[in-house]
Amino acid sequence: MEVVEEDIAPVESLLILKEFQNVFLEELPNGLPPLQDIQHHIGLQPGASLPNKPHYRMSPTEHEELRRQVEELVSKRFIRESMSPCAVPALLVPKKDRSWRMCVDSRAINKITVSVDPEQHLIHLREVISVLRHEKLYATLKKCVFMRSEVLFLSYIVSADGLRVDLSKVEAIKQWPRPTNITEVRSFHSLASFYRLFIHHFSSIMAPLTDCMKGGGFEWIEGVGIGAALNQNSRSIALFSKKLKGAKVRYSTYDVEFYTVMQAVKHWRHYLFHKEFILYTDHEALKHLHSQDKVSARHASWVAYLEHFTFVVKHKSGVTNHVTDALSRRHSVLRRMKVEIPGFSSFTKLLKVDPYFCVALARVRAEERTEYVLQDGFLFRDNQLCIPECSLRTHIIEQLHDEGHVGRDKTLHLVQTPYFWPTIRKEVEKYMYRCKVCEVSKGIATNAGLYMPLPIPSQPWVDISMDFVLGLPCTQRGNDSIYVVIDKFSKMTHFIPCKKTTDVVRIAQLYFREVYRLHGLPISIVSDRDTRFLNHFWQSLWKMDRFSTGDYHKLAARKIGPVEVIEKINSNVYPLKLPSHIRTANVFNEKHLIPYAGDSSDDDDSMANSLHPGENDAT
Repeated sequence: MEVVEEDIAPVESLLILKEFQNVFLEELPNGLPPLQDIQHHIGLQPGASLPNKPHYRMSPTEHEELRRQVEELVSKRFIRESMSPCAVPALLVPKKDRSWRMCVDSRAINKITVSVDPEQHLIHLREVISVLRHEKLYATLKKCVFMRSEVLFLSYIVSADGLRVDLSKVEAIKQWPRPTNITEVRSFHSLASFYRLFIHHFSSIMAPLTDCMKGGGFEWIEGVGIGAALNQNSRSIALFSKKLKGAKVRYSTYDVEFYTVMQAVKHWRHYLFHKEFILYTDHEALKHLHSQDKVSARHASWVAYLEHFTFVVKHKSGVTNHVTDALSRRHSVLRRMKVEIPGFSSFTKLLKVDPYFCVALARVRAEERTEYVLQDGFLFRDNQLCIPECSLRTHIIEQLHDEGHVGRDKTLHLVQTPYFWPTIRKEVEKYMYRCKVCEVSKGIATNAGLYMPLPIPSQPWVDISMDFVLGLPCTQRGNDSIYVVIDKFSKMTHFIPCKKTTDVVRIAQLYFREVYRLHGLPISIVSDRDTRFLNHFWQSLWKMDRFSTGDYHKLAARKIGPVEVIEKINSNVYPLKLPSHIRTANVFNEKHLIPYAGDSSDDDDSMANSLHPGENDAT
């Protein structure tokens, strides 16, 4: 038997290993073990209560798949029905090919099968190795470790406390030389990415390196990533981060926070699908995620996906990680500004003589309670760097505004996010007023010409005028307005009852039913409504006349239906049963749906049917 090192087995287990040295071979013998009946038995701790866990909650589709797999295993005699009082649940985990793998959650059994002390562990070790020798099964000694409270597995350290990183790998990252070219940056990025599960907001931190590998320059940036943590029993067991790309970078704060929730739940769906969990967020508006009356088209599919999970949203103030987040942002600001702006070191002197910030600086140094913080000689108000009175203020506004010559509110937002000084709004407005590019581009919004009469029509119902008489008493059918259509040639007029809330699509339907059937399509329409109203009116009218809207507006919406409403997710969100040739999400906002009223062509009330989910409604 070869010499056993102490890092493989301690001295206590050497006698057992020497006794069973014919089990640990360098090379396995030829042939398979002899065929025999294997009676499997799990020895439990004496007096331990047997676990009897309930079945996990599953959708009908998953339950049917689980039943199919169990029946297949029974038919092949791989398993058989058990009458044991011990029961543990089974669950389905998705594979890469979108099929399902059945897994058995045996954690409750594992808790009562481990050794309680080293002496009992030695007895169990002897029993296991005895079985290996009797059954002519073998093991490689150099690949085994004995009596360890933690083991190294796939570059991770697994212990009773959970999963943690290998310190040798961490040391290799710390001692990595500074990259000097793109190839070396990619090499370091690959090594650091191995432990991304343990680094909160990894994608945001590595975003400068990722951009650098694409050929761009290196610069610390913020607001380009999202992150989440999965906790169990107040311990973090997994981290998730993702870099925002494309249009997602321009999402609003609420959309980014909502998108983070959706992506985190989707990433850990195999952990959360059969569990009830609590979702903590520092964005207070997400507390009302389940009780929103109105949901945008973007949020509709996200809400529909989250409805498959059982969770409660709770607000958790960002005070606990406010300091860490603030310091990380401040260091990013300082790093970027020290490179771009000369004379940055003069801030310390300017703060002392500034009439506004000198008071705040004195309160900070006196350790009074204030919203200001002094970091490395720089004054911060929350996460905003305080800029004393100097020419740097104008330079900051110029740099941020001249990137795209955006409007006043957008420029003010860009300046106020990282910086603060008391007259920031006034100085932004002053700079915007003097910006030559904006002054030339925006032009003059006045009528430059004289008022001219409309051309005289040459035949009836070619040129018409439209207007509305509002504020009338309500009729029995709910109409409180009159839609007036006048022929400019003959002065013939149609008075059509309608409602003040009638939209442009319904107005086009009224025109088609009351005017078009008698006089046909006009060439021009005069109305005091805006161009968007007339644009949608023409589109709706041409569709009803069977004209192709593709030549007029390639992105014009098309109506399909009638379709069945499956259920009601929210007060304005409905999943529909779409035809098989329609390849799109089946969840729609109420504003994109029109109630179906059959083939009736009565007045406006025929289109006022309400949706009743669960009763085979159509739309």
